[in-house]
Amino acid sequence: MLSTNELLQREWTGFRRPGRLIAMAVAALAVVALGLLYAFGNHASCDGPCPAEPTGPDGSLVNDQFSFLHRDVGVKGSITVRMTSMTGTITYPPPDHDQIVPGLVPWAKAGIIIKDGVRQGSSYAALMLTGGHGVRMQYDYRHDIAGSAGSPGGVSGEAPRWLRLTRAGDTVTGHESADGTTWTKVGSVVLPGLPETVQVGLFATSPGI
Repeated sequence: MLSTNELLQREWTGFRRPGRLIAMAVAALAVVALGLLYAFGNHASCDGPCPAEPTGPDGSLVNDQFSFLHRDVGVKGSITVRMTSMTGTITYPPPDHDQIVPGLVPWAKAGIIIKDGVRQGSSYAALMLTGGHGVRMQYDYRHDIAGSAGSPGGVSGEAPRWLRLTRAGDTVTGHESADGTTWTKVGSVVLPGLPETVQVGLFATSPGI
């Protein structure tokens, strides 16, 4: 009669036969392959049909996510804001990004915006401060105009920044100022087909939201 050790040794010897090892490897690969096929074939993360991805005025796919405090404005109107701070938190340092520290990524944005409603992908013009690129005027997801006044070093109570957007029909004009008295034009853009009433207000966003 074989002892327990002898039985285990015999089973291990049989298990190590090339045929059995190949069969086990094939079975394992089949399981992995089925799992990958299932993962690649199932992208839906919503109940029922997923909503269509937002598209901009030119029909291209866009990312349109931001915080927005807004109200109605008619065919003529303006909004002015005095900004004294811009703060946030970021994950740092690379490569693990495992610490949360105060700071702003270069393209974090906060400012004022005129937008054709609140639906994603609708036409807009915005004037903003950024985390590392100074004052910018951006519109319709593809266009960017750099401001001329001030430095990209941010704002404070001692060194605020005034921003102003003015609407006249389909034309939106942005101005910036360091003192609220002397204004510098950043840009003037045409947003064809703006309705009589649009949304105007404050916004903030950052890459990755």
